[in-house]
Amino acid sequence: KKKKKKKKRKKKQDNGEASKEKRRLSNVQTCVMAELITLQAGLKKEIIQQGAGDDIRVNDRVTVHCTGEVDGNPPVEFWSTRGTAGQPFTFTVGIGEVIQGWDYGCLSMKVGERAKLYIAAALGYGRTGFDAWKIPPNADLIFHIEVLSVERR
Repeated sequence: KKKKKKKKRKKKQDNGEASKEKRRLSNVQTCVMAELITLQAGLKKEIIQQGAGDDIRVNDRVTVHCTGEVDGNPPVEFWSTRGTAGQPFTFTVGIGEVIQGWDYGCLSMKVGERAKLYIAAALGYGRTGFDAWKIPPNADLIFHIEVLSVERR
């Protein structure tokens, strides 16, 4: 009988220590770093939120919310579909309606996905830049993209 009592006491002590550990861990803030995926030379993607919808394919008509930035310290925003006057942007994927970094990057996304695309100048506006948006020559770009819908064609 004494042995059984000792075992029960040990279990109670272990449970007490375990609950202290659980409380301690619940008070610890955790930080999850997103994975940076290289899609091809000059193009990387950081998934912010996984998509649950269909994969995007060439010739799909895609509607997105997006914000574009010239990469720097700090990045400089040049365009956004968000905000008071912002409207979602719609384009056909894979046929050259947008810069190559967008075509290739969006082909790796799904409906509902939110991601950051890191686009080297060669897959963006290249040596010429884009004066209308104050994008200088040879600028690397960052786009925050949220895929809202896809229309198959």
